Amino acid sequence: MISWKEALLAGAVTGLACTTDVCGCPPLPATAAVFGRVQTADGTPIALAMVLAYVAWDGDCGRREHPDGSTAARSDGSYTLWIAAGGEDPASCVRVRVRAPLESGLGDAPDTTVTLAIRYTEPFDSIRVDATLSGP
Repeated sequence: MISWKEALLAGAVTGLACTTDVCGCPPLPATAAVFGRVQTADGTPIALAMVLAYVAWDGDCGRREHPDGSTAARSDGSYTLWIAAGGEDPASCVRVRVRAPLESGLGDAPDTTVTLAIRYTEPFDSIRVDATLSGP
């Protein structure tokens, strides 16, 4: 599970435009996270691989044109991708796509479909998605 501090940071970074009547400040968006590691078949970590997440809208879990979150893998291949949404959903279908770094000669990983609860408050849901990129 993701801590409330990490979720608060994610909410501060995303900065939705709406405000609350109580404080006049932006509320935290509904949040969940995907984390994991990107590597090759022999276990070599892949830095700078792009990880994208697409949240299903209207029950369609197919890949949409624009992701709802993206991040790059760190030097050890690990990543944490925060997904922020405008509303709660106890069972959101999320498609995770991992793309090889440009000019790496590696192939993209197959898409992975997961289910996450997207919430305004703790406990914030998270799921591990490891990806293996194929060689040239």
